[in-house]
Amino acid sequence: MMGLKTLKDVLTRNLQSGRSPRAVSASVALGSVLGLFPIPGVATFMCLGAAVVLRLNPVVLQAVNFAVYPLQVGMLGVYYALGNLWFGPIGALQEMSRLPELAGQGLLAGLQSVGHIALPVIGAWLLTGPLIGLILYKMVRPAVFKLMPETVSGNAICRRPGRHQR
Repeated sequence: MMGLKTLKDVLTRNLQSGRSPRAVSASVALGSVLGLFPIPGVATFMCLGAAVVLRLNPVVLQAVNFAVYPLQVGMLGVYYALGNLWFGPIGALQEMSRLPELAGQGLLAGLQSVGHIALPVIGAWLLTGPLIGLILYKMVRPAVFKLMPETVSGNAICRRPGRHQR
């Protein structure tokens, strides 16, 4: 698991390299939301896709994704309960007990059964993710601005001591 000091170092290095605090904050918020995706292992690929499509820093996205992994495990129950509440009973226990039987019926039957369990859980994540991301962005942005080194301004332009002094 990634420590907070390591994550802080990753964020500071990105700010020093010229990334704007807003872009770093967006990467942290999005990496957190994607890291909470309720199917383990999928978040890594989602972070890589988001980095390419949105032109965000993949290192920050993946670092945050790994940092929130314990939360992802904890949120599985929450998303399961919300999916059950919002989309009707999921019946995962009945489906899970039938997995050996479904495995004998072929891949399609197994995927259909897992989809029956996963879709309401993913739906709960889709409905809560934007709100979580917005709240995280608003909370993280001031902290990222505080991490910003003195040599980097808000516009990612270096301020060299003595150069602008008369």
